Amino acid sequence: MKEHDSMDWTRIETLHDAYGANPDRWPDDERAAALTLMARDPERADALRRDALALDETLSDWVAPPVSHEIADRMQTSARPGFLVTLRAKSRSLLGWQGPLWQPAGAFAAALMLGLAIGGVGPDPVAFLTGETIAQTDAVEDTTTDDLESLILDLDGLMEEKYLS
Repeated sequence: MKEHDSMDWTRIETLHDAYGANPDRWPDDERAAALTLMARDPERADALRRDALALDETLSDWVAPPVSHEIADRMQTSARPGFLVTLRAKSRSLLGWQGPLWQPAGAFAAALMLGLAIGGVGPDPVAFLTGETIAQTDAVEDTTTDDLESLILDLDGLMEEKYLS
Protein backbone atom coordinates (compact mmCIF):
# COMPACT_ATOMS: atom_id res chain seq x y z
CA MET A 1 0.00 0.00 0.00
CA LYS A 2 1.72 3.09 -1.18
CA GLU A 3 -0.64 5.76 -0.02
CA HIS A 4 -0.54 7.00 3.59
CA ASP A 5 -4.31 7.39 3.67
CA SER A 6 -4.98 3.72 2.99
CA MET A 7 -3.06 2.52 6.06
CA ASP A 8 -5.30 1.44 8.93
CA TRP A 9 -4.91 -0.40 12.24
CA THR A 10 -6.00 -3.73 10.75
CA ARG A 11 -3.11 -3.55 8.29
CA ILE A 12 -0.70 -2.55 11.09
CA GLU A 13 -1.82 -5.60 13.11
CA THR A 14 -1.26 -7.76 10.03
CA LEU A 15 2.24 -6.30 9.63
CA HIS A 16 3.05 -7.12 13.27
CA ASP A 17 1.66 -10.63 12.97
CA ALA A 18 3.43 -11.36 9.71
CA TYR A 19 6.76 -9.56 10.09
CA GLY A 20 7.17 -9.07 13.83
CA ALA A 21 7.73 -6.01 16.01
CA ASN A 22 10.84 -4.74 14.22
CA PRO A 23 9.75 -2.20 11.57
CA ASP A 24 12.89 -2.94 9.53
CA ARG A 25 11.31 -6.29 8.58
CA TRP A 26 8.14 -4.67 7.23
CA PRO A 27 7.71 -3.95 3.51
CA ASP A 28 9.45 -0.73 2.50
CA ASP A 29 6.43 0.79 0.78
CA GLU A 30 4.23 0.39 3.90
CA ARG A 31 6.70 1.12 6.68
CA ALA A 32 6.54 4.94 6.65
CA ALA A 33 2.72 5.04 6.56
CA ALA A 34 2.46 2.50 9.39
CA LEU A 35 4.94 4.34 11.60
CA THR A 36 3.12 7.64 10.95
CA LEU A 37 -0.23 6.14 11.99
CA MET A 38 1.34 4.47 15.04
CA ALA A 39 2.82 7.81 16.13
CA ARG A 40 -0.70 9.27 16.29
CA ASP A 41 -1.81 6.67 18.89
CA PRO A 42 1.28 5.59 20.89
CA GLU A 43 -0.65 3.58 23.50
CA ARG A 44 -2.30 1.34 20.91
CA ALA A 45 1.01 1.05 19.03
CA ASP A 46 2.84 0.02 22.23
CA ALA A 47 0.23 -2.69 22.94
CA LEU A 48 0.65 -4.09 19.43
CA ARG A 49 4.44 -3.88 19.73
CA ARG A 50 4.43 -5.73 23.09
CA ASP A 51 2.32 -8.58 21.71
CA ALA A 52 4.54 -8.82 18.62
CA LEU A 53 7.71 -8.77 20.77
CA ALA A 54 6.35 -11.58 22.95
CA LEU A 55 5.67 -13.65 19.84
CA ASP A 56 9.10 -12.81 18.42
CA GLU A 57 10.81 -13.94 21.63
CA THR A 58 8.80 -17.16 21.76
CA LEU A 59 9.68 -17.95 18.17
CA SER A 60 13.37 -17.10 18.60
CA ASP A 61 13.60 -19.32 21.71
CA TRP A 62 11.95 -22.25 19.98
CA VAL A 63 14.29 -25.07 19.03
CA ALA A 64 13.28 -27.73 16.57
CA PRO A 65 13.21 -31.19 18.13
CA PRO A 66 15.93 -33.52 16.96
CA VAL A 67 14.97 -35.85 14.14
CA SER A 68 15.63 -39.53 14.71
CA HIS A 69 17.92 -41.38 12.31
CA GLU A 70 15.02 -43.59 11.24
CA ILE A 71 12.90 -40.61 10.18
CA ALA A 72 15.86 -38.94 8.48
CA ASP A 73 16.57 -42.13 6.52
CA ARG A 74 12.93 -42.46 5.49
CA MET A 75 12.85 -38.85 4.36
CA GLN A 76 16.05 -39.26 2.39
CA THR A 77 14.89 -42.43 0.63
CA SER A 78 11.48 -41.00 -0.19
CA ALA A 79 12.83 -37.66 -1.41
CA ARG A 80 12.39 -37.07 -5.11
CA PRO A 81 15.59 -36.32 -6.98
CA GLY A 82 16.04 -33.02 -8.75
CA PHE A 83 15.22 -32.45 -12.40
CA LEU A 84 18.79 -32.77 -13.66
CA VAL A 85 19.42 -35.97 -11.71
CA THR A 86 16.24 -37.49 -13.16
CA LEU A 87 17.11 -36.32 -16.67
CA ARG A 88 20.62 -37.75 -16.44
CA ALA A 89 19.33 -41.12 -15.20
CA LYS A 90 16.70 -41.32 -17.94
CA SER A 91 19.19 -40.42 -20.67
CA ARG A 92 21.56 -43.12 -19.42
CA SER A 93 18.80 -45.72 -19.37
CA LEU A 94 17.68 -44.79 -22.90
CA LEU A 95 21.08 -44.38 -24.51
CA GLY A 96 23.16 -46.77 -22.41
CA TRP A 97 24.58 -49.95 -23.92
CA GLN A 98 21.75 -52.07 -22.55
CA GLY A 99 19.07 -49.39 -22.84
CA PRO A 100 15.80 -49.79 -24.73
CA LEU A 101 17.00 -47.86 -27.80
CA TRP A 102 19.93 -50.19 -28.43
CA GLN A 103 17.98 -53.42 -28.11
CA PRO A 104 15.80 -52.98 -31.24
CA ALA A 105 18.76 -51.54 -33.14
CA GLY A 106 20.86 -54.58 -32.21
CA ALA A 107 18.08 -56.95 -33.25
CA PHE A 108 17.75 -55.16 -36.59
CA ALA A 109 21.52 -55.32 -37.18
CA ALA A 110 21.57 -59.05 -36.35
CA ALA A 111 18.66 -59.74 -38.71
CA LEU A 112 20.36 -57.71 -41.44
CA MET A 113 23.63 -59.61 -41.07
CA LEU A 114 21.82 -62.96 -41.06
CA GLY A 115 19.92 -61.97 -44.19
CA LEU A 116 23.12 -60.92 -45.97
CA ALA A 117 24.86 -64.14 -44.95
CA ILE A 118 22.01 -66.34 -46.16
CA GLY A 119 21.70 -64.32 -49.34
CA GLY A 120 25.42 -64.73 -50.02
CA VAL A 121 25.35 -68.54 -49.90
CA GLY A 122 21.92 -69.01 -51.47
CA PRO A 123 21.10 -69.60 -55.13
CA ASP A 124 22.37 -67.21 -57.77
CA PRO A 125 19.60 -64.65 -58.28
CA VAL A 126 20.58 -64.07 -61.92
CA ALA A 127 20.35 -67.77 -62.70
CA PHE A 128 17.06 -67.95 -60.87
CA LEU A 129 15.62 -65.05 -62.85
CA THR A 130 16.86 -66.43 -66.19
CA GLY A 131 15.29 -69.82 -65.60
CA GLU A 132 18.43 -71.93 -65.26
CA THR A 133 17.50 -73.07 -61.78
CA ILE A 134 14.05 -74.08 -62.93
CA ALA A 135 15.52 -76.18 -65.74
CA GLN A 136 17.91 -77.89 -63.34
CA THR A 137 15.04 -78.67 -60.98
CA ASP A 138 12.97 -80.08 -63.84
CA ALA A 139 15.87 -82.33 -64.89
CA VAL A 140 16.15 -83.81 -61.42
CA GLU A 141 12.42 -84.45 -61.22
CA ASP A 142 12.50 -86.27 -64.59
CA THR A 143 15.12 -88.76 -63.44
CA THR A 144 13.65 -92.09 -62.50
CA THR A 145 14.84 -94.69 -60.11
CA ASP A 146 16.20 -96.66 -63.08
CA ASP A 147 18.49 -93.78 -63.96
CA LEU A 148 19.69 -93.57 -60.39
CA GLU A 149 20.33 -97.31 -60.23
CA SER A 150 22.35 -97.22 -63.43
CA LEU A 151 24.35 -94.30 -62.05
CA ILE A 152 25.11 -96.23 -58.88
CA LEU A 153 26.12 -99.30 -60.85
CA ASP A 154 28.39 -97.23 -63.08
CA LEU A 155 30.06 -95.72 -60.04
CA ASP A 156 30.34 -99.14 -58.46
CA GLY A 157 31.97 -100.49 -61.56
CA LEU A 158 34.46 -97.65 -61.69
CA MET A 159 35.42 -98.29 -58.08
CA GLU A 160 36.02 -101.98 -58.73
CA GLU A 161 38.18 -101.27 -61.75
CA LYS A 162 40.28 -98.72 -59.91
CA TYR A 163 40.87 -100.56 -56.66
CA LEU A 164 40.74 -104.20 -57.73
CA SER A 165 42.96 -104.01 -60.75
